[in-house]
Amino acid sequence: MYPILLELGPITISSLWLFISLAFVAGSLLFGRLAHKNRLNIDIIAGSGFKILLSTLVVSRAVFVITHIPLFFYAMDFSVVFDLFRIWDKGMSFWGAVAGFLWALYSITKKHGVPFQKWLDLFALSLSGSFIIGTVGTFLDGVNYGRATSLPWGVTFESPIVKYAVPIHPTQIYALLYSVIITILLLRLYREKRGNLDGMIFEYGVFLYAGFRFVEEFFRGDDVMSLFGIIRVPQIIALAVAVFMGRHLYKKRGHGENNEPLQRSYLLRIFTTFFSKARSSRSIEKKPIEQISEINHETKPTSTVS
Repeated sequence: MYPILLELGPITISSLWLFISLAFVAGSLLFGRLAHKNRLNIDIIAGSGFKILLSTLVVSRAVFVITHIPLFFYAMDFSVVFDLFRIWDKGMSFWGAVAGFLWALYSITKKHGVPFQKWLDLFALSLSGSFIIGTVGTFLDGVNYGRATSLPWGVTFESPIVKYAVPIHPTQIYALLYSVIITILLLRLYREKRGNLDGMIFEYGVFLYAGFRFVEEFFRGDDVMSLFGIIRVPQIIALAVAVFMGRHLYKKRGHGENNEPLQRSYLLRIFTTFFSKARSSRSIEKKPIEQISEINHETKPTSTVS
């Protein structure tokens, strides 16, 4: 597509880094606005901005290197060591970035004695919104591309980083679409909770993203480590996170922890309504015709004449 948007002499504007920068700015503004609205001291986070940035970059890069070992350790010389620190080669891991950010955020909130869960919910809302912008950059650049497809919406990339010369799945657009869905659901949940930030928004956000990411990996075509050449390592991570978080949410609801807000939540109401309708339709199908007619006769309104 358009990995380079503009070149003015020595100045080169990359589409990926431009949209990542826009996503970072938009996410930071949203994060600050939500913190102010919920009466949280944003200065605690702003004062440790360098620590958060460094932790995010280091862990993100480390996870990417671990999951792409053949790209770095192809030879035993000093150039390999230098390649490990070339973060401008677009080799960053999303899960690593999240882990690094959360570790830094936890240490900061623990140091200042502020509730970690509240900041988690604001982080989830900000990240889901900024992720929408970031996926536009990945599409223009060609990273995170899909495998070959004959479907009518397949796209062709003229980029040296894409190994396919035929139409492929626009997995970046898939990511954009499910990011919009996640953002809408989380914002709806945030409004229903009315400022009761207890980490639930973050938990639902992680569960939804991991589930969507697991499905997305079936359509990805970029090279990563895999087990037995069948399942990709990022897909294993996404599945493990989705299962862990799903089990956690299920146990949290079953044991009655914060049960009342959970029952009122938008996401659970969707699932509850769906399964209740399916169960009622099955029960009606099993009733004899006589019972159904009797029920209809009993419930039929009657009129009186005075």
